[in-house]
Amino acid sequence: ESLIKGGACDSFGLSRAALLAALDATVARAQKKQKDKQSNQVSLLAFAPAVEEKPQGGIGFDCPEQGTPEWDDDQKLAFEKESLGFYLTSHPLQPFRRDMQRLGLMSLEDVREARGQVRVGVLVTGLRETLTKKGERMAFVQIEDLTGHGEVVFFPKTYGPLREILHAERALLELVGTVDAKDDEAIYDDEAEEQEASLDVKLLGDSARPLLDACSDSDHPVVVPYPVNCLSESDAAEFKAILEKHHGSSQVHIQFELDGKRCIMELGPRWRVQSGPQFHKDMEAWTESRRNIPANNQFRGKGAA
Repeated sequence: ESLIKGGACDSFGLSRAALLAALDATVARAQKKQKDKQSNQVSLLAFAPAVEEKPQGGIGFDCPEQGTPEWDDDQKLAFEKESLGFYLTSHPLQPFRRDMQRLGLMSLEDVREARGQVRVGVLVTGLRETLTKKGERMAFVQIEDLTGHGEVVFFPKTYGPLREILHAERALLELVGTVDAKDDEAIYDDEAEEQEASLDVKLLGDSARPLLDACSDSDHPVVVPYPVNCLSESDAAEFKAILEKHHGSSQVHIQFELDGKRCIMELGPRWRVQSGPQFHKDMEAWTESRRNIPANNQFRGKGAA
């Protein structure tokens, strides 16, 4: 089970979900074969002339579980983390990379050289609560992104209001913190001081909110590449359908090439979107489906109006 969840059996040519669903049937079949072998039970078919058979793919025999569709990306990554202790095929923050860049969030790698207040997009990987000398709850929160890891200290005043989102399952956050900040409460224990030396980044937490909320509420425009070979009415209708599906508050800018120059077209308020992983996934799928369409209609100089 752990081998399947960790991706070690991907070469079988079936989805991980299918392999796991067929695991019981596979084990039962193997146990029956082993039992027959130990009891010297022989099938009448064993006396028939040998016929060379082509190896069967997948698990080696037909069963209904083989058609089980693959888990979604979130479930796949969760099982990798469970079985391996780390993410293998991707990272939960990977779908947010465009929005994190749009929002101007720093990477933890860049934070190493920063001072003062910073904004980062992170995944919470661990949390340890403790009490101050006054008996108030505070927390040491372990974080990571695509470039590194670190720890954020939340003192009682900030930890209380944020406790629920920090404890959320697989919390992805836009986090605001101060680098190398110290506090007069001096509540660090010996364990925390030992951990500090081994971490890349140490922050004092100021605020945090779900990363998806930060993506959808931002005033920063969403820049969408638009293929110049997609100028038919049907292309435009499909493009608008994606915008309408993800209607929200973020302005959209279309980016395209015109006579070798990069141009930006600002769309009106009607076409504002709620940006996030699903929006970019839908837009990438539409763009990819148009990749091989001949460029019969191109923007041409002043005629592009």
